[in-house]
Amino acid sequence: MWAGHVEIHIRSSSWYLHAHDKDPHYNNVIVHVVWVEDEPVKTADGFRIPCIELSQRVDPELLMRYQQLMDNEEWIPCAASIPSISEIIKVSWLERLMAERLESKTDYIRRLLHQCNHDWEQTFFVM
Repeated sequence: MWAGHVEIHIRSSSWYLHAHDKDPHYNNVIVHVVWVEDEPVKTADGFRIPCIELSQRVDPELLMRYQQLMDNEEWIPCAASIPSISEIIKVSWLERLMAERLESKTDYIRRLLHQCNHDWEQTFFVM
């Protein structure tokens, strides 16, 4: 089992730009997660750190959809995508939202009831 830190950069060469290779505080890094591995990196004590390059692991379609959402200036950027979501997913999502809202309101009423010394009439009046 490994125990240590994970360092994250866009490019692996940023390790050297930030002078991590000269800083012994970074000797406990166990993996370097980067978008592009443009250069292998080593710690101050000379240990080569394993690297996970994400650019080869992310579906380009996912990146394109993300960029479309980020570029969309609508109030709800994903609104145009809602019709493509299956009915079962939408219904399940709405049911979950309903349950979360009910739990939230229940917690609010419980707190209010406690503040009103368990007097239901006062609790309903305050609500």
